[in-house]
Amino acid sequence: MAARYFNWKLAIVLFVGIVVFAGAAFALRQWQRNTRAQEARPLCEQAYEQQVWDEAANQLGRYLAVEGDSVPHLLMYADAQLKRRPVTPSHYQQAVAAYRAVLRLENDHAEATSRLTELYLGMRAPGEAELIARPYLERHDDPNVSRMLGIALAQQGKPEEAEAHFSDLLREHPDEIAAKKPIVS
Repeated sequence: MAARYFNWKLAIVLFVGIVVFAGAAFALRQWQRNTRAQEARPLCEQAYEQQVWDEAANQLGRYLAVEGDSVPHLLMYADAQLKRRPVTPSHYQQAVAAYRAVLRLENDHAEATSRLTELYLGMRAPGEAELIARPYLERHDDPNVSRMLGIALAQQGKPEEAEAHFSDLLREHPDEIAAKKPIVS
């Protein structure tokens, strides 16, 4: 019976060839993604300025797929998603994800906190609004976010806690009350 022979040189050459091919494919993919992102950046900013929300959201999505840590572009993306028409639940979810990404990058971002809390209240998710507003209010004094926290507490069926929160808000920021004096003639 003949002894089997294994060609080690061929195996090594094939292995090196596969590694080089895989490395080249990965490098080409990265180059294409970066090129598309750089092409999308001026297009997304132009579409956003012209208020073409569908195009702005699409181009911003392409840009953020590569540069996902750009806070100004994440805020623009969330805003564009919310202004698309017709509005779909997917647009809201994309905006929520963008605002959450901003808060992961900068947990004290006032605009993202305010907009995300307001968005959760509009989506009838007061528990989520509370989870966003409470930690922010522990570090900052923001009457707008504080007012939304009070609304979230009331929507959750916590009237005593909401009343106490609104009383504190009234005491600390009396100018934030949205009520007018009656006109006496």
